[in-house]
Amino acid sequence: MKKLLFAIVAVALFSCKEESKVDEAVAKIPVEFKVERFDQIFYQSKPEDLQKIKAQYPFFFPEGNPDSVWVNKLKNPLLKELYKEVQIKYPTLGPIESDMEKMFAYVQYYFPKYKTPRVITLINEVDTEAKSFYVDTLALVSLDCYLGKEHRFYVDFPEYKKQSLESNQILPDLVSTF
Repeated sequence: MKKLLFAIVAVALFSCKEESKVDEAVAKIPVEFKVERFDQIFYQSKPEDLQKIKAQYPFFFPEGNPDSVWVNKLKNPLLKELYKEVQIKYPTLGPIESDMEKMFAYVQYYFPKYKTPRVITLINEVDTEAKSFYVDTLALVSLDCYLGKEHRFYVDFPEYKKQSLESNQILPDLVSTF
């Protein structure tokens, strides 16, 4: 019995050391990225800034949509209110950026050829089917989908869906789209 107990304790200790080695190795991995706040860039702009924004973020502006579509979004009172609520909840992204940095370091550790994506936040009009996802070399995070399960914008959502509208779901949602 004592031998069995010793074996279990030894395995547990060696397992912890192995995990510590991984954590130490991951901590040494440099991760270069910054979160681009497209939500702020777009909603703080004026209609005359649109061409510059379209040049910087062409993938958000599909061909065939006239500029009036985007100007109307800039002027839409509901979208302005949504933007305001996002800014209240996320004036900065410090803790989220820190967690993303750790996540990207772990991904880099397990997949050394992995390239850290360009991370961009946006407002997608509360499209809960596209909250956070990877597209090619981009990681897109729709901050309006993470205002908290009790937020007034989500009052008519089913309870099961509200549970995933918390900020602690950003990374799991992002990882699930690898």
